[in-house]
Amino acid sequence: MSAAAYIAEVMSCLDTRWVHQGRMKGAGLDCLGLIGMSALALDLPGAAQWRATPEYHNYGRNPDPELMFAGCDALMDRVAIADAAAADVLVFRCGRHPMHFGLLSAADRMIHAWLGAGRVIEQRLDAKWAARIVRAYRLRGIE
Repeated sequence: MSAAAYIAEVMSCLDTRWVHQGRMKGAGLDCLGLIGMSALALDLPGAAQWRATPEYHNYGRNPDPELMFAGCDALMDRVAIADAAAADVLVFRCGRHPMHFGLLSAADRMIHAWLGAGRVIEQRLDAKWAARIVRAYRLRGIE
C-alpha cells in the first residue's frame, strides 16, 4: 500500500467529530480510532489484531503509556523521529504523559482527531507540536 493511499484514507475522515473511543468515520473518531480504522479500511497488516484486542479500545482519558507503547510496538515498526515520513504515526505528549496520536501527512503537516478542535483536522506541524513528539512509527504494509 502506498503512503499516499493511506493518507487519502485518513483525509477522508476530515471533519469527523471527535468522540472518545470513537471508531466510525463520519460519526465519531478519537486519535487512535482515526489511525486504526483507516488501517482497517485498507486491510493493513495488524489492523485486524488491533480491532480484536479489547485492551486497545477500553482506555481512559489518560491512557497507560506502557500499554500504549506495547500496542504500538506490536502493530507498527518504530522509526527515529528525525526519519519520520509522510504516513508515519506520531505519538505526542500532552502534559507530562504520552497520550495522543497523529499522522504525518507531509513534512510539516499532520492529521489528527483533536479534542481541542472537536473534530479530525489537518494542521501545520509547528514547533509547539514538534516538541511534544515522543515516538514515531511506520505502519506495516505502507511502502
